[in-house]
Amino acid sequence: MLKLLRQKRVIKTLLWIVAVVVIVAFVLWGAPTRLGEKQGRPKYAGEIFGKKIPFDEFIEAYQASRNQAIIIYGNEFQKYSQFINLQENAWNRLILLAIAQNENIKVTNKEIIKKIKSFPFFQKDGKFSLETYNLLLKYVFNIEPRKFEEETRQSLVIEKLIQKSLANIGATEEELENAYAKENDTARVTYVLIKKDDFKNSVVVSQEKVEKFYQEKKENFRTPKQVNIEHIKVDFDSQKEKISVSNEEIENYYINNKKQFKKSDEEKEATGQEESDYKQLDEVKEEIKTIVLAHKAQEKALELAYEVSDFLYEGESLKEASEEFSLPFGKTGFFNATQSIPDIGWSYQFLVTAFKLEKGQISDIVQTPKGYYILKLIDKKEPYIPPLDEIKKKVTESFVNEKAKTKAKEKTQTILAVLEKEKDEEGFDFSQTTEVLGLSSYSTEDLKKDAYIPNIGQSKEFTQEAFKLNEEQISQIIEVPNGYVILKVDERKPFDREKFTKEKESFKEKLLERKKQEYYVEWFKNLKHKANLKSNLSPAPETKE
Repeated sequence: MLKLLRQKRVIKTLLWIVAVVVIVAFVLWGAPTRLGEKQGRPKYAGEIFGKKIPFDEFIEAYQASRNQAIIIYGNEFQKYSQFINLQENAWNRLILLAIAQNENIKVTNKEIIKKIKSFPFFQKDGKFSLETYNLLLKYVFNIEPRKFEEETRQSLVIEKLIQKSLANIGATEEELENAYAKENDTARVTYVLIKKDDFKNSVVVSQEKVEKFYQEKKENFRTPKQVNIEHIKVDFDSQKEKISVSNEEIENYYINNKKQFKKSDEEKEATGQEESDYKQLDEVKEEIKTIVLAHKAQEKALELAYEVSDFLYEGESLKEASEEFSLPFGKTGFFNATQSIPDIGWSYQFLVTAFKLEKGQISDIVQTPKGYYILKLIDKKEPYIPPLDEIKKKVTESFVNEKAKTKAKEKTQTILAVLEKEKDEEGFDFSQTTEVLGLSSYSTEDLKKDAYIPNIGQSKEFTQEAFKLNEEQISQIIEVPNGYVILKVDERKPFDREKFTKEKESFKEKLLERKKQEYYVEWFKNLKHKANLKSNLSPAPETKE
């Protein structure tokens, strides 16, 4: 029994990071069980294809989505968890299963067994291990074997449905060659750049002109939607003082994550221990302690966040919760979705959650890299056009930029007229002509269609024109991010046919994969439209002030 317990502890430590994040992700997108239990909440999770989906069916799909995420990301799950919308994934899963059922797609028991045996984490010494399988299902996936096997059946059904939808995706020889050419043809060009900023100082600014510009361009100054959020934070670092890490935990982490500490060839040579592929425990002990401490701090922070969430469900305010649990309380003031969150910085999940809330509503637990937040929407401002006095500086800058842009284009038109007049004359030289006009020209090396252009950066318009023209042809005016360009094609080089022949099959695979992805996105978009999803899952109820 003692040996088995040790194995259990090893397994738990092995995927500690996964086990923690599973809980995190579940909270992050809302705990469906709570939604079903609270008095006055809807009696079903939502509808797809006009069919009501009970909470227990949704929760099963949610848990299956969680397990699929563990399978896909493994120990990287924590890294990506804040970007995984398990609630949306659960609805997507239910939609796909409904379609698969209509199309009578089946999966045999033999296929399920084969799939489960293929997962590396269920294997020991390269072979499927029933003991490992049962331990992982119990301590990481928290699921009975029969239920996991049914989830696997559903996932295989979805795989077959998707494969069926993509079965006819192919590429003709012409399409293959055109795609290869797009990526491998090159061009050398000489160009002249007229920068917009060079004309700013020549713009005459007056109150009358700025006012007229504001009246004409009012819509350009409409502000985006803004929200004002109050929040409490359960900080990860603050929990570290309350926990410790034992030598046993460090040793278990080292044993089960040894690949993380593999030596580079340079390190082997420097230490003279080429026979050892891994760093010794003593070398990485402090590093492991830091990792395990961070994991445990996140787990403790999450437990506290749950307590706070339960406190708020009783109708208390965030301010009262912050005092009750001695947690930081703050208000953002109004901000929009393109701005850094005041006193917090950039957090994708914080932003997404903040802008989904209704006035007075409290969010579920939101994970950020530094801690868990619970938010409440104080107020929101719909888009509006501020008065000129409020944004005069911004309007003036916009006026100067637009006038400078106009002057730059006029200058470019003058230069183009000279170039077109002289291009057919004997001894015409693009660079010399632009130099006479007081401008510097630039020449590129071999450019591809996604190239970074010196002095400009990436410009689809620039490269499109470069690959459209024949050698020695001069372009029309091309607008780029920082001004206007006129270019001349010096040389066009088609792709290497011999190289194409060698790479043809591997390139075809990549092209087909890209086409399948593009097709799938459109195909599933149409499915979701037909499903007409109506979700009853919502944020926590309003609280008292």
